Amino acid sequence: MSQRRGLTALSVAGVRLTARGWWFLSFSAVAFIGAYAGGRTQLLLIACLLFALPVIAVLFVAVRRPRLVVHRDFTPGVIAAGATTRVSLLVTNRSGGASARASWSDAVPWHPWSTPASQLPALQPRGARFTRGNSTVLSYDLAPPRRGLAGIGPMAVEVQDAFGLAASAVVVGAAQQLVVTPEVVPLADSGLSIPAGDGESQLVQRRAAGDDDDAMTREYRNGDAMRRVHWRASARHGDLMVRQEEQRSFPQARIVIDTTTGGYRDVDDDSESAAFEWVVRMLASVAVHLRRVGFLVTVEESAAAQLDAVGRGKRRTWGNEEF
Repeated sequence: MSQRRGLTALSVAGVRLTARGWWFLSFSAVAFIGAYAGGRTQLLLIACLLFALPVIAVLFVAVRRPRLVVHRDFTPGVIAAGATTRVSLLVTNRSGGASARASWSDAVPWHPWSTPASQLPALQPRGARFTRGNSTVLSYDLAPPRRGLAGIGPMAVEVQDAFGLAASAVVVGAAQQLVVTPEVVPLADSGLSIPAGDGESQLVQRRAAGDDDDAMTREYRNGDAMRRVHWRASARHGDLMVRQEEQRSFPQARIVIDTTTGGYRDVDDDSESAAFEWVVRMLASVAVHLRRVGFLVTVEESAAAQLDAVGRGKRRTWGNEEF
């Protein structure tokens, strides 16, 4: 499942001096003091220059703050915890002038809380003459460490002046949800063989002795269809024999899990429990394994139902597996 959504840029108060800019102001103050104390005109000129550069840098980054639109895609859009998805971003410049070179990162809901900073190339202004140069495609791989609805984004864009004295931050768009399912651990085969779609097949009657023909056939009775006559067994027995009827059943499995808070002693202030997460992984792994061998699986919870109520009575999915 791939999702695409248009997001508009939202500017926030983010114009600031960098550490280098604060050093320039500090040196400017020292130079002013030295100029008045020593009566040196040269120091006064240096102080004015050191003060003017950070001010000009702040004005520059404030004016050049980008106006962007981003379209974000997840491929795939539903993944298991620990798996990798490709995040693609189409970034478009919506301002009337060319954007400055900047750095960008996406916010993520786990440590370190953002993707590594990368360079955003300068984009041409919007307009018919620059339709090919006013957008760029960015991408990165993401591996969510835990299950849930992970809010990816918004994109943070930071512009600096050429001397690195001031920076301006812009938040582009809003967070988009990535569906992360529990990790499914492959389980060992149990040796149980159930034909897919037919369930378990069992013969109504088996003979204690005899060959395969005896186990599969019985004597002909009035009303039996001739298409069920087993001619080879009939020739051997000297009487008409028909194939024995089969009884088909659909094996079901019911998994009961404790979803009450009191059932887990390691619940912290954020209602997170390592033991419960292990139970969820176990539930997903067992359910997928049973579905693969032909069982109809239902899940019962000890507390209020947390699984999707719309999907009850239907097949549910974990990752790419149905159960």
